[in-house]
Amino acid sequence: MVPFDRLAGKVVGLSSQICDKSSSVRRKLEVVFQTYAVQEQGRMSVFEFAVLCSKSGLYERGRFCTGDAHQIYHRHRGCAESLDFDGFLAVLTEVGRYSDAGTNIRLKVASHCDSLKADEAMLSKLRLKMRVAACAIEGREWEHFFRSMDADGSGSLTWDEFYKMCRLQLHLLDHDNHLRTLFSRLDTDLCGEIAVEELISFVSNDERTKLARSSTMMAKAAKYSEAFEVDVKAKTWLRIEPPSCGQDLPPGSVAHLPEGMVF
Repeated sequence: MVPFDRLAGKVVGLSSQICDKSSSVRRKLEVVFQTYAVQEQGRMSVFEFAVLCSKSGLYERGRFCTGDAHQIYHRHRGCAESLDFDGFLAVLTEVGRYSDAGTNIRLKVASHCDSLKADEAMLSKLRLKMRVAACAIEGREWEHFFRSMDADGSGSLTWDEFYKMCRLQLHLLDHDNHLRTLFSRLDTDLCGEIAVEELISFVSNDERTKLARSSTMMAKAAKYSEAFEVDVKAKTWLRIEPPSCGQDLPPGSVAHLPEGMVF
């Protein structure tokens, strides 16, 4: 027979982990949203949303393409010219019904935060600032500063602990979004905490991560074909929405390209 106090403690602990994971996913989605929504602060255009879908690998041949992204986007934006963050989340939920991601669509897009190339230069600068500030406090034993921030000896820092450390101890003036990006990058298991030793490893390493780029025309053609569902060799669309009727053909339908259209 498990004692009630012990059982209650486990329930509270599990609930806390679930809440932390949920808030961590939301933080990563905020970073992704703010990274792509550059035309208007706090708002995302349909073009920016389509680019996000491509970069995060949401397009699937025969199931979800650029045309679908535009349709879903315009259904949710209403009379507005763009979407705010809540509208973006609603659109993602509907996109999940089109793809294999399903209810895990938010988790999939959140994981894209870890590979955002635009953040690499910023993270490199933030890494240097953190090390300089820590050295000013502890000298050559700068690692001790970060370990001393783990007051409860858990070996990790929550977002609140990390944020207070950056603002009150290191006196960093970087934007909150930059701090969120770093925290999300180190929170690999989405538990809402980052390991102190992992933070130290990040600060001590000044090498910039280089993301692989596709350099062949075949790779580019494959991405183009997947996004727009166009068979370049056969010169056919796998799916097309005629402007006159506004109805999409079922997935897998084939429509020949108009005469004279050349790729």
